[in-house]
Amino acid sequence: MANVDPVRIGYISTIDYKNGTATVVYKECEDSVSPELPFLSDEYDMPDIDDQVIVVTPQDTTRGLILGKVYHDGNRPVEGRKGIWRKDFKGGGYLQYDFASRRFTVGGSLTVTGDLHVGGNLTVSGSYPG
Repeated sequence: MANVDPVRIGYISTIDYKNGTATVVYKECEDSVSPELPFLSDEYDMPDIDDQVIVVTPQDTTRGLILGKVYHDGNRPVEGRKGIWRKDFKGGGYLQYDFASRRFTVGGSLTVTGDLHVGGNLTVSGSYPG
């Protein structure tokens, strides 16, 4: 294999949802396509086809690792600011934690399938649909 830049930007070409792998097309290299590569992740959040990703590939090998999606002109953080952790979901829902206020926000509906214990005040806005 030719000497390849160990850090590359590519685009998701195919996804194997069951195995958590994908192939990546490198448009700057005549649309060459990688073999199936795993993601560096501790959560299941597969990208979409054509999402831009960063890939690390050891020199002179076809092995590699997809690091994740890239922020760019078409993909900016929804609420990028210091002091928050935010996870956006396809469809518009999100989870957000503000470290300064110690506030956790759920954007979208929340279903609790176990017991819910409230250790402080509970404020309800709206009506109960029962």
